[in-house]
Amino acid sequence: MEKHRTRRLTLAAGLALALVLAMFPAQAFAEAAPREQPPREQSPENQTGDEFITLAIPLDTTMTNEQLVDFLMGPGVTVSNVSFVGLDEQKATFSGATAQVGFDKGILISTGEVTDVFNESVGIPSTDFGGPSDAQLAGLLETPMYTYDAAIIEFEFVPEFDTITFNYVFATSEWDQEPEFDDCFGLFVNGVNYALLQSGSPVTVQNLLGESGLITQPYPPTQGYLVSTENVNDFSFYARSVVLECTAPVNPGVVNHIRIGIIDVSDAVWDSALFLQAKSFSSQAPVMPPKEETAVSDLPPAPVPVTIPQTGDASVPLAIVGGSALLLGGGAIVAAGALRRRKTQLNR
Repeated sequence: MEKHRTRRLTLAAGLALALVLAMFPAQAFAEAAPREQPPREQSPENQTGDEFITLAIPLDTTMTNEQLVDFLMGPGVTVSNVSFVGLDEQKATFSGATAQVGFDKGILISTGEVTDVFNESVGIPSTDFGGPSDAQLAGLLETPMYTYDAAIIEFEFVPEFDTITFNYVFATSEWDQEPEFDDCFGLFVNGVNYALLQSGSPVTVQNLLGESGLITQPYPPTQGYLVSTENVNDFSFYARSVVLECTAPVNPGVVNHIRIGIIDVSDAVWDSALFLQAKSFSSQAPVMPPKEETAVSDLPPAPVPVTIPQTGDASVPLAIVGGSALLLGGGAIVAAGALRRRKTQLNR
């Protein structure tokens, strides 16, 4: 099914918004009124309420916050004090989604309904929950914007080693929209965001487009960080990021704090989603590079014992190594090639 896209702001409206944004800090926009929601297609597959939802990709929306985070945990980490900012409709686990997101199973959090993500019959994934802003996520934006519908997993953890890693994918309805609609993702470990692209920029719609060399508004955006899912069944977004890895320094053996969140920017509709790979959140010993072995041909030649006759009955065993003669028995040093004997006193 063709995935829909449209534009929402005229140039004049965009310029007006930019002027307003220049006058106020990000916090002033947290309670701004939402914009018009795009039309939503309806079919038996996406009716809610007393109807039913049939999804090809199984979702579990019944897990507790602790069960959700446990689904993410790999080796070397223990977790406590788990909380979630958002609604139950914004979080789930999924499985069997390799074709859609690049790995089989994991956690899904969204600024909209998670049941819309693997249900392309809805058209544009777009839900206005009237959800909160978040100052920490809003602070990632280069220009202050209205922010809405935050979905944030937060917990404390004790890592075994001094780094943690995990894998994730970002998807959005905003790829071909105006740059104001710059939905973003943050991963804050002990207060610092480590969800960064190679340039050091945070993970936002516009940064993913720009660092993929897609300055114009593409359709579909397929290069650099981005993968087209236009022809992928059972996926509502027409593009997603490649599978990205996040690595962050931590304090081993003590309690650390983490917040993983996603947020709508400039309006409360046109959703974005974050996929965290199951069992990929881990703290493991660094992998040491294999020790380089020296080839036999690169070794110096083995010592060759020789005997230099001395006056009297004594003899001095020597070894010729790499062009030099070394004394084995004590007393004589002979230069290889010249084999010139130095007189010495042998004490035997």
